[in-house]
Amino acid sequence: IYDTIPIVQLERLYLTFDVLDLLWGDICVSRILLAEGSVNLITYPDTTLNIVSGFQPYQQNVAKETDTTAEQSDDLRIDLEKVDIEDVKVSYKSLLDSSKLETYIGSLNTSLVVSPDSIHSKLEASIKTGGLKIGSSYLFKDKDIALSFDLRVGRNTGMIVIRPSRVQFENSTFTAQGTIETNSPGHIDLQLTGVDRNFKLLDVFLT
Repeated sequence: IYDTIPIVQLERLYLTFDVLDLLWGDICVSRILLAEGSVNLITYPDTTLNIVSGFQPYQQNVAKETDTTAEQSDDLRIDLEKVDIEDVKVSYKSLLDSSKLETYIGSLNTSLVVSPDSIHSKLEASIKTGGLKIGSSYLFKDKDIALSFDLRVGRNTGMIVIRPSRVQFENSTFTAQGTIETNSPGHIDLQLTGVDRNFKLLDVFLT
């Protein structure tokens, strides 16, 4: 029965690209809008994920293009100015242990710029959790979460730079900024702060 559930179902999907590039055979998408729909993820008893299984028919074609992709990898450039997600419900169910997770994305705005030297991504999101069911217990039920991230990764240096970023769970706010050097194990310079206005941090996790 779970094989009949669509993985992605959207009322609106918009792409923005340059028509002149398209005429030359290049498809460069700069903006994406996904709105009013649902994403349904399922882990089957053999541990496979439905979205991965759904792409299996394309794996052979991708393998045939591996050599071409390898030649282009050094010059890989992605300039995705904006990805907007509005009013999308994301649900996850595991057929291994019957755990479930439901999340409602009211709005999510992100960007991704990939160059030979760096990867830069920003994210702003407003999310409402439906709850995480583990056994007979629910966590994160009906919680409001706001996210704000600004991340840059040096592809050659291995340096991860986290610019002032924020996670807000209900009345609890956590911020982070600093650097992580992945080429130098243990070299982490992060500033972390947390404010719980009502001193009810446990209420963020429990119903």
